[in-house]
Amino acid sequence: MTMSPDRLAAQLTASLHQDIDGLGVMPESPIGRRTQRRLIDVAEHAPPFISLLVEPLLGDDADLSTLVQCARVHLYARVLDDALDENLPLDRRNLLRIQPLFWHAVYTLAGRYPVQSEASGLLMRDTIKAVELDDAQAHPGMWGQKNGHLLLAPLLLSGDSAAYRAALPGLMAVLAVAQACEELEQGRVRTSALRDDLATALVKWLDAEMIVTLHQHGWHGAATRLLADGDMLLTRMRHLRVNP
Repeated sequence: MTMSPDRLAAQLTASLHQDIDGLGVMPESPIGRRTQRRLIDVAEHAPPFISLLVEPLLGDDADLSTLVQCARVHLYARVLDDALDENLPLDRRNLLRIQPLFWHAVYTLAGRYPVQSEASGLLMRDTIKAVELDDAQAHPGMWGQKNGHLLLAPLLLSGDSAAYRAALPGLMAVLAVAQACEELEQGRVRTSALRDDLATALVKWLDAEMIVTLHQHGWHGAATRLLADGDMLLTRMRHLRVNP
């Protein structure tokens, strides 16, 4: 029986909350509350997003098991990001404690999808490269790829199919626009040059042909999300104050 997106999101949310609890109690301090909030944000916001990315690929409980492991990879990415950015004892503790979950996820997915090992490895390498480039200098063109690990779920469930490959530019655009909204919220777009780079990238992300392709291959929710986030991003950019 095919899973509903709501059921999938609920299952993934419960699983991620359990994984976060397994990291241990966070200190009652500003740092502890910040860390707890960021991890809970993953548990609350990632599952609905993952369900968009796999919308036409949902199947039975075996697929749910795969998606739990993919969600854990995303949680690991957040823990790693905090450890690299903040380098605080709590973040380093969480990075150490999440290692068993991460390696279990990697080995489970590798054993279940051996044919996709090369494509999965390339996806992860491209993700890391994009993160490194964007960390060195903000680059809107990298904002989709820096979250490319989220595409591990549709890649594996589709078997790296022709339909997935056709939809891939649109799925990457969904990631990019969502990340761009977050970057604006964090105040990272401060110069006119970066704003102009973002405007140029947005034209590519909202390409009509990509949106049509998403619809044609069953990613209806992703197409809707792309348009909605694009509209929100445009509104925020109109009111953005930047330095020359």
